[in-house]
Amino acid sequence: MKRFILYVAIMFGSFIAQAQPAVESHDVTAGITDSVRIVPNFSLGDSRSYRATVKTVMARSDSSSVDYHMKVESVDSDHYGMFLILDNFVYDQSYYPDSEQLVEFFGTEGFHFYLNRHSLKVDSIDCSNLVMPLKEYLIKLSAEFESHLDLPFEDTLSQIENDRNNGLYRMASDLLSEIIKTWADQYGRTYAMGCSRWIETDEDLETIEVEDIDAANEDEELPEGEDEEMLDLSSKEIHQAFAHINEDGTFFFKEKISWESFVLDNWFEHQEASFDANGWPIEITSTITMGDTSISIHWQLIEEND
Repeated sequence: MKRFILYVAIMFGSFIAQAQPAVESHDVTAGITDSVRIVPNFSLGDSRSYRATVKTVMARSDSSSVDYHMKVESVDSDHYGMFLILDNFVYDQSYYPDSEQLVEFFGTEGFHFYLNRHSLKVDSIDCSNLVMPLKEYLIKLSAEFESHLDLPFEDTLSQIENDRNNGLYRMASDLLSEIIKTWADQYGRTYAMGCSRWIETDEDLETIEVEDIDAANEDEELPEGEDEEMLDLSSKEIHQAFAHINEDGTFFFKEKISWESFVLDNWFEHQEASFDANGWPIEITSTITMGDTSISIHWQLIEEND
C-alpha cells in the first residue's frame, strides 16, 4: 500500500519534507531585517492555480504535470478551509499504467482540507469521496497484476471487500496528504535573512554492533580489551541557505542540504521558493538527488484571483 501511495504521489507532484532551522521567527509580511517565518495570510475567496511538474531520473527519465486549482472556502481564528481540484494531466501512461480511473476522478472531483493557523499543519482532509474510486482502482490493478503472476486474485479481492473502507480511508487520506505536501510543507519554515549555515544531526539512529567472526572459530571470544567493530548509522545534515524579503513583502529563499552518513552516499536536496506578501507561493522548486537517481518538483503560479 505504501508503495502505491508513493507511486501516485510522485505522479501528482509531492515531495519529502525538510527539517527547519531553529532561529528567531517573524511573519513573512512583517517587513523585518533579521529572519522570516513563512505564514499564510489568506482571505475568503482567494484562489490560485499552479502547474506542478515532476521530473524523475531513475532507470529512465520521465516527466509528468498536473494543474492544481486552490480556493479559500472559509476563514476563522483557527483554520483556513481549502478546496483543491486537479486537472490537465500530462503523463506517460507506459510509466504510470492503469491510472486513467484516478486521473478521470481527480479531473471531475476535488477535496477539502483544513490548514491550522497556529501549527501551520494540515489538520484534516475530507477524502470520503475518494474511497470508492480508490477501491475500484485497487481491485482492477490487483486483478491485472496478479493475473500476470498467476496469483489467486480472490484473496486480494476478499481483503479489499472486507476492509469496510477503514484502511482505504486512511490510504486515501495519506494519498491526498502527499498531493498537497509540497505546498503545505512551506508554511512554518523560518530563515535568517541573507546567508546562513547550520548542521543538524540525527540522534534517533542507533549505532549497530558488527562483529567479523571466523566461521571456524565462532565460539572464540574476543581478546580482552578489544572492542567489537561499530557501524555508525548516524547522519549529519549540512544546511546552506539564502533568504531575502523585499519592501513589498514578497519573499524568496533557497536552501541546499547535503547528508553525511555511512548509509546515505551522494545525497543532496535543493529547494527554492518565492511567495507574495500574503504568503501564497509564486514558485516552488525542489530537487533531491540520491546517487544516480533524482526527483524534481516544480510548482509555478499560472493564475491568481484575489
